[in-house]
Amino acid sequence: MSRADRRARARTQARRRQQAEVKRRGGVAVLSPKARRIFTIVMAAIVVLGAGLAWGLSYVAGNEVVKTVNGQDITQRVVNQRTRILMFLYGLKEVNAETSQALLDGLVDEELVTAEAQKRNLSVSQDELDQLTVQYTDGLATLYGSNLQITVQRLRLRVTAQALADYQRVQSYNGKLYEAVTADIEVTEVDIQAVYVANKEALDQQGLSLEQVRDRLAEDALQQKRGEAYSQFLKDLRAAATIAGPG
Repeated sequence: MSRADRRARARTQARRRQQAEVKRRGGVAVLSPKARRIFTIVMAAIVVLGAGLAWGLSYVAGNEVVKTVNGQDITQRVVNQRTRILMFLYGLKEVNAETSQALLDGLVDEELVTAEAQKRNLSVSQDELDQLTVQYTDGLATLYGSNLQITVQRLRLRVTAQALADYQRVQSYNGKLYEAVTADIEVTEVDIQAVYVANKEALDQQGLSLEQVRDRLAEDALQQKRGEAYSQFLKDLRAAATIAGPG
């Protein structure tokens, strides 16, 4: 028998053994080592392709523009990132639709606040950011109990140190602009009397007279007037801005 005949006979016997094995396993084909390697490579390629496709779809969805403020785009990725930051900072389990809309409105205001602050040459120093970081860290320690848990939660929510720094910078801009806009607001006796009348029943129950709480009422009246003035200022910024997008 020639070498070619022996090879042909060996292949025939191998096919018969494979067919017998298929019958023994109830019709489930048994792949040869070479076929298994090819099958593994193909499946790996499918998995990689699927993961890449999923990432691509996520990337496209994340780049969807949900608002445009004076030519500056706010993408879904920015909204998602801010959602994770707030969940991390305040221990939220989830964010509902109403909160998401308020969050988007807040991002619009932040674009306007940042632009206005820079227009007024307001700046945020590294020392100020460091102080804010300490304040946030103290709050997070109370919320999560330990630095380890803080880190675990931050990584779980995919909140980067840079994202937190950017958020803190915007909050600082907001505070500086608030001070600049409301610095000249003063309270009058009429303002104090209005706060006193609104709280008279509670003050009477505590046996407190107007003169005893005048300073506190004056501070409350001042904060109220400043808050109202700043809210109106933000409304005016929105009215003057070019804002496009759904909602």
